[in-house]
Amino acid sequence: MYTCPRCRRPFERPNQSHFCVVKDVGELLLNSPDEHVLAWDKLNEAVLRWEPNHCGASVKSIVYTSKRVWMVIKPMKQWLDVKFYHSERLEHDRIKRHSGYRSKTGHHLRIRSEADVDEEVLAWLRASWDDSVKTSKTA
Repeated sequence: MYTCPRCRRPFERPNQSHFCVVKDVGELLLNSPDEHVLAWDKLNEAVLRWEPNHCGASVKSIVYTSKRVWMVIKPMKQWLDVKFYHSERLEHDRIKRHSGYRSKTGHHLRIRSEADVDEEVLAWLRASWDDSVKTSKTA
C-alpha cells in the first residue's frame, strides 16, 4: 500500500495516477442540506467499521478505498450520488444508473436522507467492499 506524501491518500501502487488534492471531506459537504450531511454521517459511520478502509476527499467527491476504490460519493444539489463497484451487475429500482469500470459495474444510488441508508443499501455496500478486498488479495 502506497500513501501519497502530498494528499495522504492511499493507493495500491507507488506513484499511482490520481488528482492530488489536499482537501477535507467536510469541504465537499459545506453547502449540502442538513439531510444529506446526516445521511453521509450515517453511511460513513457504518462503512468505516470495515477494515481495511480509508475515506478521503478528491476534487468533487468522497472516495472510499480498501486497496482499490470501492465507493465514490458525489454531493449533488438534490441528493448524494453514491456509486459503488461490484463484479456483478445488480438490478433494482433504487439503482438509478450503471456504469462500466474495467471488469466491474458501477451502481449509482441517490441518497437524500438518513432513511435512505437502510439495511438493503448497507448490504449492497458491504458486498462491494467485500468484493474489493477479495479482488485486492488476488491481484
